[in-house]
Amino acid sequence: MLVVITALPGTLEEKDCEAHETYAKERGIDLKFHHIGKDIFQVAKEHQIEVAPDNILDIDHEKLDLCRTIVLERKAQAIADRQRKNDQRNIDVLRTHANFIWNDVARRPWYTRDILALKPDVFITVVDDAEKILDRLNQRSQWSRWDFALKDILNWINMEVNTTDDWANLTGKPFRIIPKTAPPKFLYQILCKPEAEIVYMSMPLTFAYDPSTQRKVDDLVKFLEKYFTIIDPRWIDPLAASKGRDFDRAVYNNVVNRDLEWFVRQSKRVIAYFPKIVLSSGLVIEVYNAFISTKDTWLIWPKGKTISPFSKQYAREVFYGLDELKRHVKENFKEIR
Repeated sequence: MLVVITALPGTLEEKDCEAHETYAKERGIDLKFHHIGKDIFQVAKEHQIEVAPDNILDIDHEKLDLCRTIVLERKAQAIADRQRKNDQRNIDVLRTHANFIWNDVARRPWYTRDILALKPDVFITVVDDAEKILDRLNQRSQWSRWDFALKDILNWINMEVNTTDDWANLTGKPFRIIPKTAPPKFLYQILCKPEAEIVYMSMPLTFAYDPSTQRKVDDLVKFLEKYFTIIDPRWIDPLAASKGRDFDRAVYNNVVNRDLEWFVRQSKRVIAYFPKIVLSSGLVIEVYNAFISTKDTWLIWPKGKTISPFSKQYAREVFYGLDELKRHVKENFKEIR
């Protein structure tokens, strides 16, 4: 299997790749990340092209295209050799970028035809909280000079997602969006357990963030992970880190887009959990959005509490309490093996 993973600089780091490789190896899968960017410097050196790492995107376009072409040809051959040895147990991941913003101009690292010629099986974009990415970029001399604003990073993330989604669409292959903070189990199940349903876990976040409530959510997620590939929106929650600060329209708009257009969209069902009755516009809208997309929508309502007809209208199943939900799952779904 060949996977193309894209991400902004400052998102997917070596330690993240190593964690994914280790998790897969413990389960008998040889998952290998190929960092194409590093190989470009080696090719440049072989062809006596002097490149300062911080300034590589200033290089003559023809020289950079030459290095990229050679790198992709070598990677394609190396991956083909690995796949022939054990196609069922080897997963090769090309780690790269789909876009750059350099000198205030959007730049493409690759021609689409070159990526598609590799014939990837899956396309993935890894995303993170934009403010965290901005902080990391500002600590690197290559990027700090451009004085990015938070809105620049938000737009860049969307460019990365959209370009990678286009690559997948052109090839008819699956496209997934994975938070950087998702545990290695999530990527492993996406690649190795495709039969497991992807489920978006909807919950009150803004008004139910107290520790006792979150422990209830943790316990439910832990149970559901035995049966489904769970997307937990708490993996990226910029609003949790910004409580008490001024409203930022761009951040809020991107939170809505992320949850509805990225996470809910790629899920087969949405399980919405009210650990207690609080205002949760996000949960209600997520359930409604999933419902009109013909997805399965489950609502877990506090046992013994009256439910509004509007809360119930767009839930295909309503469970009154966790015990009722767990009993239904155990009776109708098999644990992931």
